[in-house]
Amino acid sequence: MTTGRAMVSGSASPVGSGPSQLVTSWDCTSGYRTPDRPRGFIRCFERKEPEQVVKRRQSTSSIDKLSHEALLAPARELRRMSLAPPVDAEKAQKELEETKNLLEKCMSDLADQKMYDQMLEKFRPFLTALSRAEQLLRREQPETLLGFLEPKGRILTFLLELHQQKRQYRRQTHCSLNVLLQCDSWLDVYHREGLLARTPQELLLALPMLQRRRVSKIPEPDLLKVVEAPSPPVISPTRRAAVEADAKVMREKRLRRATRRPEESLEDLLIKSRDQAEALDYAAGGDSDEVQVAFETFHRAVADPVEARCGKHLKRRQLQRQIRSRQIQADPVSRFFRGEAEGLEITSLLCAGPPTGPALPVVVLTDPISTGAFLVDIVLSRGFGVLVLWSKERAESLPISHKGVYKAVKEQVSIPETVKAIKGALSPGSAIIACIPGSEYGVNLADLISIWLGLLANGSGNRPFPAGDRRNKHLQSSVLKGIAGCRAIREVCGCAWEEVRDSCRELGLPMVVKPVQSGGTDGVKLCHSMKAVEEHFRHLQATPRKVASSDHAILLQEFMVGQEYVVDQVSRDGVHKTIMTWVYEKQPANGGDFVYLAMRPVETKECPSDLIPYTRSVLDALDIQNGATHAEVMMTADGPCLIEVNVRVMGGNGSFISLARLLTGTSHADAVLDCIDQKRFDALPDVPRAFQASGLVVFLISYSSGIVASTPGYEVMKKMDSFLELHTSISPGSAVEVTVDTFTFAGILVLAGSEDQIWADIVEVRRLEKEGLFCFTETNRFQCGGA
Repeated sequence: MTTGRAMVSGSASPVGSGPSQLVTSWDCTSGYRTPDRPRGFIRCFERKEPEQVVKRRQSTSSIDKLSHEALLAPARELRRMSLAPPVDAEKAQKELEETKNLLEKCMSDLADQKMYDQMLEKFRPFLTALSRAEQLLRREQPETLLGFLEPKGRILTFLLELHQQKRQYRRQTHCSLNVLLQCDSWLDVYHREGLLARTPQELLLALPMLQRRRVSKIPEPDLLKVVEAPSPPVISPTRRAAVEADAKVMREKRLRRATRRPEESLEDLLIKSRDQAEALDYAAGGDSDEVQVAFETFHRAVADPVEARCGKHLKRRQLQRQIRSRQIQADPVSRFFRGEAEGLEITSLLCAGPPTGPALPVVVLTDPISTGAFLVDIVLSRGFGVLVLWSKERAESLPISHKGVYKAVKEQVSIPETVKAIKGALSPGSAIIACIPGSEYGVNLADLISIWLGLLANGSGNRPFPAGDRRNKHLQSSVLKGIAGCRAIREVCGCAWEEVRDSCRELGLPMVVKPVQSGGTDGVKLCHSMKAVEEHFRHLQATPRKVASSDHAILLQEFMVGQEYVVDQVSRDGVHKTIMTWVYEKQPANGGDFVYLAMRPVETKECPSDLIPYTRSVLDALDIQNGATHAEVMMTADGPCLIEVNVRVMGGNGSFISLARLLTGTSHADAVLDCIDQKRFDALPDVPRAFQASGLVVFLISYSSGIVASTPGYEVMKKMDSFLELHTSISPGSAVEVTVDTFTFAGILVLAGSEDQIWADIVEVRRLEKEGLFCFTETNRFQCGGA
């Protein structure tokens, strides 16, 4: 054998005869190694491929080529599968059942109240289960594999929050959401729960989930066509590996860019797909108005296909857009609600989503003012219709914030007549599923309607209390006195001063005097002498209450020293769940003894251990089985003591909703709707989960009265680093009173962020209240009580 060149004769080849050439890129192990070229091999059946110039990694300019490769991928996969043997039906069914069982177990684990505490331990098997599900989706229907799983809304909320808050998990959560949202029932829940991004910043974070592509379903091969199927094109292993590597690099690059933070380049964030780039291209300039327009364009592109599948939902959204653009005039609607426009028909929006059964679900809200106005939006977002019932006390002062969005009826002379009027206002094919009080005015009316309509089994309303009216603060304390282990406040109640003059002396001074039924510190005063007690008692007798009440008795209570807590809970069939706990900060101001300064959310671990058990025992004592409750409890040296409990959602004009959602993922207003559905109620945690940030609800105090010319203080607050929301009805031209109770606040400011930043901002807010909250055209400075 010569050493100058390789042998090329047929007899020298161990694998056959024929022309042979030296190849330097051969991954097989057979063949002769040539003496002069230790890295070469003799191969008989393949000629040496021409050397390829090593190219640089493809840049973004070659996206079109990769897009072409991506378009061809499904066809290549289909051809490859057409040559595969038929699927074993028994084996496939077994694999399907195993995956469904694994998914169901993972869902139950994730829905546990310790979801965030055990995130890593439970999220990893969940990813494994979804990976198996992704493989099965090639031949199984998404509804069969994923549609039966519950609770969908809670899992999607968890994944979305995890995606936005934990950058290291974004690839996993992105893939998980893409798998789940292939199922129509999951996608419908995603939209119905309001998980669509609401701001441009949230949109940019959510791009990977909202713009998804459905996985192509690869049919099982037909046995008759397997033999006739054309052969796949010949492609070298080297070329195939290069294409796959380039595609992998580009996928990773797109994923990294799509999951960047919103403060980074908008141009980099908008390469997820060609449709997104076209919808948001002109927003790259950074102008806030253009970004908002681009967001609305994208939002419609995502939402409209879903709305098209449910006609009622689409009809509702179109009408809401008309309302927002002020195409519907308020006057004819106003006359309609007051009964002055006979025959005027307003579109009944009884379904905000696809029907869940033969009847369209409707929720009746009694007197939805303050937080109740937000309940209207929440009910509509859940896919239910809204029918408003105005009590006799509120029928002549209807709010205008939601006119044209719902039908409304007035309370009649009797409950049977009122029920008849409610049923007459329903559209054909609709059914009432709950009756919920929208404010303190409508609590008793909601209970009576729920009883007459048989809604108690749906977590709506409570049976009549044998001892009397639950709203009566004196009755609440009297009931607690007969229960062992429940401390009750010492008090005296009466309608005439002569009835209480002697017995009230046992309470000692100072003494709290207030109406037996009211709200928002209306009429509440701290008296330091018996003369002051008598004067305020007689003043309350002669003055109407801001919150209507049929009971005109006056309550005299001992003054308790301690920390005042608020416990917001919801109940269904006697099972109570705590949604949020707060701490009230009050002090005298402008002559008012109990002026709210702020409301601070408190984690469960920071609360006294007996606070929540005590509050739940109060609900049991008052036989409150269903709905929302808002309890105020004073933690004294002797333990917790009830101040009062309201059988409704927390008030405050709904200012707590956004902060509660930010901290825990839900709110008191959201949870009262969860009571309607047993599965949703079961998914609620027993106590609030760990907070994701710090927050504070600040009640703005006005130390002056007059006609407002401008609001410079509001503008400063909106620029604060911890600013979240500002709730106010004051604008130039409004009349402002000095703040003495919750009805005379100058607004409600919501802050969220770090503790240090919130503290710095609240110091600035208190300075603005005294120096520059408003500019008045006419000012009457009021100084009393101090700040």
